[in-house]
Amino acid sequence: MGRPRKARAVGALPTASARILPRALQIFTQSGVSATVRVITGPNAYLLSLLRSGDVDLVIGRMAEPGEIAGLSFEHLYSEKIAFVVGPAHPLLSVPDFTLSMIGQYPVLMPPPGAVILPTVERLLATHGDFAMSHLIETVSDSFARSFLRLTKAVWIISEGVVVDDIDEGHFRLLPVDTGQPWVRWDGPLRPIHPSHRQRAISSIAFAQR
Repeated sequence: MGRPRKARAVGALPTASARILPRALQIFTQSGVSATVRVITGPNAYLLSLLRSGDVDLVIGRMAEPGEIAGLSFEHLYSEKIAFVVGPAHPLLSVPDFTLSMIGQYPVLMPPPGAVILPTVERLLATHGDFAMSHLIETVSDSFARSFLRLTKAVWIISEGVVVDDIDEGHFRLLPVDTGQPWVRWDGPLRPIHPSHRQRAISSIAFAQR
């Protein structure tokens, strides 16, 4: 028997775990490189702490404040918008003159304090005026949010990448909210250069084997 292969650990936010990483690892497993990859998910701050301690080799996460990524190199992978997601038969989808304040009539799932996207979400809500949300639920659990949307008429405010497959498959739909410019996602400490974000991510993993 040969020596056990050392696992290369990749830290990924739930968004990246749902969108970019599965496709990247699909390409990687077909590349002929023999390697063990360990996928670790969690919030951005946790993943950065693992990166600094050497417990992961790279992170696919979100652009943090400059002080939080000091000493780490990073590369822009892709940009992503905030999404307002509902079930396929939600009443707001048929409202002729939809305004964002209308979501206050329904339970709203929001990122909790400390979530990287929360300031962006709060600024976005503020631009549409001061309106009450009587049933506010703070969560980072994708599985809970998906189940809750299937049971209720809730509105889920989340980064679009988390739900892109759900939308493509018709399980959820997007409310017509202009969320403006997308916010940035980044990866960390390797610096491969390739033409697409999928190739960049997979090359990061392959580069870690060298």
